[in-house]
Amino acid sequence: MTTIQPPEPIDWAARWRAMVEGREAQGAARIGGRRPNTDFWEKRASLFARFSANLPDDDATLLRLRAAVRPEDHVLDIGAGAGRYTLPLARLCRRVIAVEPSPGMRAQLQSRLAAEGVANVEIVPTDWSTAAVEPADVVLCAHVHYAIADIVPFLRKLDAHARRLALMVSRVGQFRGPAELWQELYGEARLPEPSFIELYNVLYDLGIVAEVQLTTFYARWAYADLEEAVAENRDRLLVVPSSPAEARLRAALAARLERRADGLWHWPTPPVRAAILSWTKTNAASGA
Repeated sequence: MTTIQPPEPIDWAARWRAMVEGREAQGAARIGGRRPNTDFWEKRASLFARFSANLPDDDATLLRLRAAVRPEDHVLDIGAGAGRYTLPLARLCRRVIAVEPSPGMRAQLQSRLAAEGVANVEIVPTDWSTAAVEPADVVLCAHVHYAIADIVPFLRKLDAHARRLALMVSRVGQFRGPAELWQELYGEARLPEPSFIELYNVLYDLGIVAEVQLTTFYARWAYADLEEAVAENRDRLLVVPSSPAEARLRAALAARLERRADGLWHWPTPPVRAAILSWTKTNAASGA
């Protein structure tokens, strides 16, 4: 009789860590192991603010929040950035706690809150791992988790702070545009970040069976001009300023980007699939 061996189980948390660390090591090899002593998000904050201000009314995550959030709720927005969801949330609930570690992003968020007269948002200037905040009725975390190597404590804390509902938004796969540029610049494939499939399975291993809504995530990278595109992608792709690689990057972007009716330069690649993962405290494991 033939004995069928069961497949080896996948340690999804270990797979996640290996993906993050492998990608970081690949990037470090391109810059000699040096890390710039700057706020990476500082340079990108204005770009995020422009994207955040143009959130369409039919955005799938926004529609999900409108259906779930109640007027009396307190909501946690983990990695609030320039306020893409923070400001819409402030109009739906009693109070929003926006956790955001980047000074550049916080400045953009504070500016938008002041401009729109929003007074029910508290900004916590730290990352999620060190944030000292109370549990909330609803916890949101959209596109924040990709570079977090030690993902299990992050998810456990997130789940523990959700009194009624937790929502996470994750890409399904990778952005094609930057990956294509990396291949062109360096002659090798860019190692992928963890995305939806890894997130779902890490949650499952923690005892959390998330509901999944698949949707479309439009790339946020639309630029005022070619120079803005070069500056943003230079940092993203670890290109040294004024180097031959920067000249190649500029030529590649000029050939790829499309200038559209809104006056901005857009990636022509198709939209990326995204997933909204959600769980309530009735179907999340009590110890997760």
